[in-house]
Amino acid sequence: MTQYVIEMSLNCSPCSQPFELPDQKKWSDVKDWYIKWDTLHVTFDGENWLTLELDSDPHDTTDWKRPTYASVHTFEPKEGSQADYIDEMES
Repeated sequence: MTQYVIEMSLNCSPCSQPFELPDQKKWSDVKDWYIKWDTLHVTFDGENWLTLELDSDPHDTTDWKRPTYASVHTFEPKEGSQADYIDEMES
């Protein structure tokens, strides 16, 4: 029997806890920054990087109503197994 899997991308909008930059720095002093694993990586001189844990709260922030992407995959599972992407027939 054909089985179906829906693959979705959803928006999640957690906010960090309030934080201060060190040494009376302001955001306008930041030369470059990025976020990875809920940690802010920031540099004021382009060479030395400071990391600040954001401690974001992701609970109840996923928009389940409006996926940004969705696709349907069909499968014919092998005898005695559940559907697996290896068994994908069409997408």
